[in-house]
Amino acid sequence: MEKELPKKHENPNPFRDEEVSLFTLAQNSLRGKWVPAILTALIIGIVSGVSSIIPLGSLIIYGALYLGAAIWALKFVRNENFDYDDIFAGFNNFGNALAMGLLQMLIIIGFTLLLIIPGIIAALSLSQSFFIMAENPDIKPSDALRKSHEMMKGNRAELFGIYLVFLLLGIASIITLGIGLIFLIPYMRILLTHFYLRLKGENPDEVKEIDHLITE
Repeated sequence: MEKELPKKHENPNPFRDEEVSLFTLAQNSLRGKWVPAILTALIIGIVSGVSSIIPLGSLIIYGALYLGAAIWALKFVRNENFDYDDIFAGFNNFGNALAMGLLQMLIIIGFTLLLIIPGIIAALSLSQSFFIMAENPDIKPSDALRKSHEMMKGNRAELFGIYLVFLLLGIASIITLGIGLIFLIPYMRILLTHFYLRLKGENPDEVKEIDHLITE
């Protein structure tokens, strides 16, 4: 059954002092768990790279691969038991993942053909669709995209700023001959997962504290 979309969180800014920065949340989630995060990023990169050898291969597996990445990342951030098999869990919902991935691309490309800025806005608006489908496997692709658009109202500028920060960090990683990307890519994936959860008003750290009190 499809989960009801939570009320949109009030446009939180990750650089505000009154709440924990998303960058700090990501660092906390990765503390002691960098190895699985890095290996996951490498697996996704290798699978994506190999698929590009096959004509239309990347296009075909794009949806399922990134749906699996969202499933894995949500478990990772929520401190649930995760496995590398979760990366490929999206293939269990291949039809919906493929349809949503294609719809997402067509919409973004369509708006980009108009002007660059509308294309960027469309990409930001649809950015949460894989997380939504990860939590609602039976949701229609069009509904996941629509709900992502609703969640991102008033939050696109914040996400755009986050992407700019990672773009600058990516450029800076050139100094390290690309070695910095080994840490930057998983860091970005975990931070963006926290961004999605914050839009929902969910704080995994608070859940962990409650669980700790219950078990005492």
